[in-house]
Amino acid sequence: MGGRGRGWLWALVGAGAASAVWAGAVFATGGFGDADGGPGQAGYRYTADLCAATDLGAFTGFVAKDDAKPNATGMREPNLETMGCSAQLEPRDSSNGANPVAWITETVTLHKKTDPRDEFGASLRSFKAQKTEQSHYTVDEVRGLGNEAYLVVQVPEPGKGSDGVVWVLLAVREGGMTYQTTWVSTGAGGGPETTPKQAGDMLVKSARATLAKLRS
Repeated sequence: MGGRGRGWLWALVGAGAASAVWAGAVFATGGFGDADGGPGQAGYRYTADLCAATDLGAFTGFVAKDDAKPNATGMREPNLETMGCSAQLEPRDSSNGANPVAWITETVTLHKKTDPRDEFGASLRSFKAQKTEQSHYTVDEVRGLGNEAYLVVQVPEPGKGSDGVVWVLLAVREGGMTYQTTWVSTGAGGGPETTPKQAGDMLVKSARATLAKLRS
């Protein structure tokens, strides 16, 4: 990947990460005001190892890097429980294995006091207003997943090629549970480049299986 490609990657990851952190903060606080009573957990339960519940098999053609095992995090407070998982992926048939070509970052938040419903959709739709010289975002509703779900894709502006870099965010809300997972891939590593459509489909497939495990 050339200098221009690296610049694009840093811009993409930086802008995307900042946006995801902002959205995650809204999800984690349930917006900017308290609800009357708890929102309910919709049957979801806390787990100390979200990575164990995460369906990485949904990412067809990819496996977690042997030397960088998925990393799980978690926090339990009286009014809020959060779980996280991050993983580095490489092509299943990679010949060199030198660098990961995709990163998955996943967060689940169980809101016990404040209701994220009022702010959830608005926080995702706000990505449409985040336009730079390098890129803009598309936001599409995903039907049949939770009470509401959105898929956000970062799109390069004409003439600002991404060099194969793909950034996609999936966010789901069901009752007082919010879930978000982000895919970033570089198109390197010797495997075929992943399109935003393919990344989005894999994120949705993984989310369905992962969320089902969190309710079992």
